[in-house]
Amino acid sequence: MKKLFTIIASVLSSGALLQAQTTHQVSVTSNVFTPADLTIEIGDIVEWNCTQGSHNVDGTQTVFPSNPESFGNSVAPATWTYSHTFNTSGFYNYQCDPHAGLGMTGTITVTCTDPLPDFSTSITDYTVDFTDATVSPTSTSTLWDFGDGNISTQAEPQHTYVATGNYTVCQTVTNSCSTDSTCHHVNIV
Repeated sequence: MKKLFTIIASVLSSGALLQAQTTHQVSVTSNVFTPADLTIEIGDIVEWNCTQGSHNVDGTQTVFPSNPESFGNSVAPATWTYSHTFNTSGFYNYQCDPHAGLGMTGTITVTCTDPLPDFSTSITDYTVDFTDATVSPTSTSTLWDFGDGNISTQAEPQHTYVATGNYTVCQTVTNSCSTDSTCHHVNIV
């Protein structure tokens, strides 16, 4: 078990875990953010595009101490684009500093969905092809334990067993929210 934990920790610390990214557009015009309220997934990008007036995006923890992380730019006249990747789940407030009193504010809710690991197999003689069927809105890293002392970090590996037997194969999937595992039996005859 310590070997499995060490491998998972190594995969995570090596940067093998990548985020899926969707870019969400927010229009910055005369005293309004459109849309003003967004719900996004962890790892997504929000891009503000200012086409009118002189504005900024201020979601700093100095202004909003409960924001999980700070983001923002300086006040500037149109035309500008500012983007931020949200890597921490939670609820964020932001505002345009010169126009907050006029209601130029917005919110972003960043959600994180746990992975639901699953896989199927195709067996030919001693060789098994593993097909990943994990449900996860963000990219994942996968660790396979083939039940015979061998492992793989490939997304959909092929493994050849050297002996007949009933093997318990476990797939451990990690995304930016959590780690979960599922195990299936593979019978090599």
